[in-house]
Amino acid sequence: MFYNQLIYKIYFLLFFVLFTSCASVMSPGGGPKDLKPPLLISTDPVELINVKNNQEISIIFDEYINEGSIKKSLSIFPKNQDGIDFSYEGKIIRVKIPSDLDPNMTYTINFNKNFSDEN
Repeated sequence: MFYNQLIYKIYFLLFFVLFTSCASVMSPGGGPKDLKPPLLISTDPVELINVKNNQEISIIFDEYINEGSIKKSLSIFPKNQDGIDFSYEGKIIRVKIPSDLDPNMTYTINFNKNFSDEN
């Protein structure tokens, strides 16, 4: 009888040690800090020449983009009155060309230093 109680206590102790020490909940260790900015992969249309008012341009990057950084960094030069409408889908930013742009002027779409990826 003493032998059976000793075996049960040993099994209980092993069971307790195994199940309380496994799978600790903690955040992952991570890796090196991501210092590389998003890289432009392509645009659609490929050649951004003779783009029409109200046309949509897709700008595709190699990483997921931080949506908040798009709002802070996207601008058009020379400035227009309407501003820029855009939509965001992971690695793709879709920019709708404003309707009030002069067709005989060259415009640039700029991303300033606030532009960043998700990491």
